[in-house]
Amino acid sequence: MPRPLRVVLPGHTLHLIQRGNDRLPCFHDDTDRAYYLATLLHASERARCDVHAYVLMTNHVHLLVTAREASAPARMMHALGSNYVRYFNERHGRTGTLWEGRYRSSLIDSERYFLECSRYVETNPVRGGNSVIFVEAGLRQRIGVQTIFFAGAGSELTGERDRAHFRARVGLTHVY
Repeated sequence: MPRPLRVVLPGHTLHLIQRGNDRLPCFHDDTDRAYYLATLLHASERARCDVHAYVLMTNHVHLLVTAREASAPARMMHALGSNYVRYFNERHGRTGTLWEGRYRSSLIDSERYFLECSRYVETNPVRGGNSVIFVEAGLRQRIGVQTIFFAGAGSELTGERDRAHFRARVGLTHVY
């Protein structure tokens, strides 16, 4: 049976979810999370996706992104997945897949649904019982987890200063 087609409309926002294989951890520590975020920054800039919100849970990731082109989310997730998995496997002495199949995506078709998804992403660590998680919430900063501000390339809210701030927050001097 063929895979269902993804609905991606340029300029529309998507909620992307990527789970760890067998729901095993995909992040063991802050070094793993910082590497993932640096890779996310690089992949989103290259693919021309604006990242509005994200949360890195122990065994899965939520992203809210707006694609400038229909193929942009797939390119971003491919680059993100392959680069991070290579790093993770090498660092932790393992082989094989890290992710459980393809990432899932759902189209966010209204401002109200965008706000609901943003709230869901922001409160996911609280519902999951995690206290130290990397979260980005561009709209508001109201839950008790570490917040990192980051907007993807091309956003009116971003620039070199914002990217430098993001890199400093995750402890990196440069990306690649």
